[in-house]
Amino acid sequence: MMGHAEQLGLIPRLCCALFKRISLEQNESQTFKVEVSYMEIYNEKVRDLLDPK
Repeated sequence: MMGHAEQLGLIPRLCCALFKRISLEQNESQTFKVEVSYMEIYNEKVRDLLDPK
């Protein structure tokens, strides 16, 4: 999902495209809020990969 330096994975490409689009669309009358969750499902257990536990 993350890829490597020569070929970025899905998540870095999505983030770049999202923030590029926001920077192009942003103006005084419009604001954007980005919220992210990054979950793993393994052996029927869900784990939040952004939680520092």
